[in-house]
Amino acid sequence: YYQPSIDLDTGRITGAEALTRWENRQYGLLFPNSFIPVLEKNRMISKLDLLIFEQVCGMLKERIAQSLPLITISCNFSRYSFEDQILPEKLLKICSEYQVPAQLLEIEITESVLEENEEQILKVIARLKQYGFLIALDDFGTGYASLRNLETYMIDHLKLDRSVIMDIGNKKTDVVLKGIIDLAHSLHTKVVCEGIESEKMLETLKDMGCDIGQGHYFYQPLP
Repeated sequence: YYQPSIDLDTGRITGAEALTRWENRQYGLLFPNSFIPVLEKNRMISKLDLLIFEQVCGMLKERIAQSLPLITISCNFSRYSFEDQILPEKLLKICSEYQVPAQLLEIEITESVLEENEEQILKVIARLKQYGFLIALDDFGTGYASLRNLETYMIDHLKLDRSVIMDIGNKKTDVVLKGIIDLAHSLHTKVVCEGIESEKMLETLKDMGCDIGQGHYFYQPLP
């Protein structure tokens, strides 16, 4: 499934995030919280990460062949995937096989990944950037990362977790949000706000200078 991201200045779709759903014959459509923990526990989540990435490349290849409009697609990768030192080469190989430019793909890193071997992660991210992939820091504000990471990890997009904006309208919350957005912009990083659910939230975030929005106010995840 894909959840579109919206440019808050133009109102146009600027990208989409690839999300995992499991269409189970017995139980119907299952959401990630019902199967991702099992895959993580058994250290099989990396296989799913690569499978979704390959399916995204297949979709982009079809659109290129049909001369259809193209947007950047974000793919989530677990901390276990980043333990693989040749992850960038694996992704580049898949792109080459499907003849899809790396510039059309964004690799999303969750904050929890930053807890791991920092030196190795920096090397992996540097090679991903070298090959042309975009990098997004996902779930910002849930506990691990700091604004220092924006510069250290060469982040293109900072994705604020929905929990960060739920209290928007509160004076202190708004001051903190505006400060994060301004600091990100000073480091040439665009800010994505997840979980936008109302026009009021949208207008407040636009006034703060947020670049991109995602949430049910615009689109739910779509097949």
